[in-house]
Amino acid sequence: MDKKRQLLALIILSVTVAAGCGGANTATSSSKPADAKGNAAEILAKMTEKIKAAPAFSFNTAENSDRPKRGGGVEKLNVTRNTTIRSPDRMYFKTTGDRDLETFYDGKSMILMSHKDKVWGQFTAPPTLGETMDKIKEHYGMPMPVADLLGLDAKGKLRNPANVATVEKNETVGGVECSVLKFQNADVDWEVWIPVSGDPLPKKFHAKYKTTKGQPESTIEFSDWNLAPQITDNTFLANIPNEYEGIPVIQRAAAVGPKNEEVEKRPAGNSNTNAAAPKNTQTK
Repeated sequence: MDKKRQLLALIILSVTVAAGCGGANTATSSSKPADAKGNAAEILAKMTEKIKAAPAFSFNTAENSDRPKRGGGVEKLNVTRNTTIRSPDRMYFKTTGDRDLETFYDGKSMILMSHKDKVWGQFTAPPTLGETMDKIKEHYGMPMPVADLLGLDAKGKLRNPANVATVEKNETVGGVECSVLKFQNADVDWEVWIPVSGDPLPKKFHAKYKTTKGQPESTIEFSDWNLAPQITDNTFLANIPNEYEGIPVIQRAAAVGPKNEEVEKRPAGNSNTNAAAPKNTQTK
């Protein structure tokens, strides 16, 4: 069980990436923007408004990220992710590559499954996606850059009022000319590539976390944006195979008090009664 607890701790880390981190660099050319002093904050606001106006949306990402190791140095992670969100309380994503994971959020709980290892974990979640992103950061010690970028996380570090914002240049990503918006604050330096014309939906994102040990970096490339996906409630419900084992979801010790250790039950509709109900467990 100790091995599987460690496994799920690693699985949880990949939520960082719905949480997030980046893909191959396909920027092919660059030039000075038409107005190098353009309003970066205004362009970012248009992106946020476009996304928030959609009751549901989906997108794909190719991601690479640094993960600091306890003994020093960093681990490089590369994943692809398919994400579907319905505001304000539904999310699904599937991750492949260096992490194998399906994640389901239904406004009540978040369930994570690794098909490779045939394990699953669950924790009680707040009623909105924004609050759930906050819980993941506070209880599991994970930044959520994509949620922050897309305006889903009101407490995120990216949208710091102290940001120094500039339109750095124009650059072509995947054949699309984009404005490269650069933001800097005390915690993170980050850039986002937004198309010059058409829908202002991000094509690429890069961040460097200056106050995190090792100053890890993340890069994400977005594709296949759909602001009207065909989805149902079943999209966000997990169907856990009977043979999968329920294991603890590990929380940070600082987030777990003596009375708030949660015991999760297997979701309704799954007939396996042999697997023990997982607990949320603290780490040192």
